[in-house]
Amino acid sequence: MPLQTSPSPSARTWALHCTLFRGQMPPRACLYLLADLRRGVALSAILAEQPMGGALAAWLEAAAIGRPPPQALQSTELPSEQDRRALYAWIAAHDVVLEPQTLGGCFWKPVNQLLRSAWESLGLAPGAVGEMPTWSGAQQGLDRWFREHCQHVSGA
Repeated sequence: MPLQTSPSPSARTWALHCTLFRGQMPPRACLYLLADLRRGVALSAILAEQPMGGALAAWLEAAAIGRPPPQALQSTELPSEQDRRALYAWIAAHDVVLEPQTLGGCFWKPVNQLLRSAWESLGLAPGAVGEMPTWSGAQQGLDRWFREHCQHVSGA
């Protein structure tokens, strides 16, 4: 189930990050994180058992509800050709510019911090101690992380 923050009128550049966890259970689990680069906040996150393929466009569409679409989007390499086609279709439908990814840029620093925090919620951070969580445990960890992130962003 995707998780989303409230809409913001100032969100104009988004970042899409996908992490493919090889060797994990399920074997090709993917963490997708959509963030507002300007505000440094997560807009939506989903843990999928495999690359989303065509469902990626629907997930992006759901994340855009109540928000003006971004003017630009930066994306990491996506794990499947179907993911890339879905992203390109969504970009074309919303007249969004696909910018080169600038992972080293100052705008990506908050996204990298969000990613590190999300990975930790899954028990997948490098150097993490303990057993790998079950799939449901990983889902619950991501849900809890996202709720806490939303509360922090809203100041609650």
